[in-house]
Amino acid sequence: HAANKFRAQCPAAIDRLLVMPIPVDSPHGWWQVGCRRRVGLKAWRRDTEKYCEAQTSHGIHPYFGTPLSTSEYVRASFAPRIERTIAGLADDLSQKTLRALVDCDFAFLIEQFSGRSLSTIEYFEGLNFQPTSRVLSVGVHNGWDVPFLLTSPHQSITLCDPMGDKYISNYVEAFISGWREHDERGVQGLPFALDSYTGEALLPLAEDGQVIGGAGGQVMKHPLRSFPCVALDDLAERPEMKEGFNVIKMDTEGAEPNILWGGMHSLRRWRPQLAISIYHHISHYFDIPMWVMQHLPNYRLYVRCYSFDGVETTLYAIPEECELAEGLR
Repeated sequence: HAANKFRAQCPAAIDRLLVMPIPVDSPHGWWQVGCRRRVGLKAWRRDTEKYCEAQTSHGIHPYFGTPLSTSEYVRASFAPRIERTIAGLADDLSQKTLRALVDCDFAFLIEQFSGRSLSTIEYFEGLNFQPTSRVLSVGVHNGWDVPFLLTSPHQSITLCDPMGDKYISNYVEAFISGWREHDERGVQGLPFALDSYTGEALLPLAEDGQVIGGAGGQVMKHPLRSFPCVALDDLAERPEMKEGFNVIKMDTEGAEPNILWGGMHSLRRWRPQLAISIYHHISHYFDIPMWVMQHLPNYRLYVRCYSFDGVETTLYAIPEECELAEGLR
């Protein structure tokens, strides 16, 4: 009905309209406002403010669930490194966001999220996709981002996850199947973990079936299971990977630093655009951006947070030769 109405109003605007419903069972913050929570924006903001106030009044971090004193200790212990990281970010919003994350300024995060959540999409705000883009998505989870990857300009898409495609939701599986009917490129899957080495990795397996790459404290909470793992530099030596990747997204529940160390030579050679989750440990907020600053020259770094409490925070690292004139879209 919506497609027919749009065609009637704008007959010359399109020759094909892709309808992409958003599943209501997604855990991802940027669409909680209008979908998952099913409440108005003002009511949602009031609820989140009350939640953060209640947690912080008891000295607890709303996302990490750790004492706020831990954040204060980290902030004091690594103050020079944090300040250097903030100074090296590419725009004012990135600097303010990172400072709010390490200072536990939830009022700022709520303000930003409530103002931006309905007009931005995590990962896709910062990456500039082109018809020649060879995309590597590391950490599939339920695959919520796969439909957006498929509908972005690209040459190829490769998904890498130790669980393969076993964890992809029915919604995403149906979308991939429908997509293949009119686009033969589809997606390729790599059923292993990326790490700093090649071999076997003992990784925690959560109750919902998701493999946890190394988030703080998770190893003690969940049973361990052995998975094959590959360093990105070793993966790059395979004949089928000779062209490499020029767009890489990582969300591996805490294993992101290991992947960067295991792929430093390939990253320097390929110079891909990067979208890296940096919220699985408080030190990742500044350690991962600092790693990129130190090891990948001539990149511009942006930080964006897609939640009110620090979860779903993404580092966009864009080579200067790929950056749009206006910075992030």
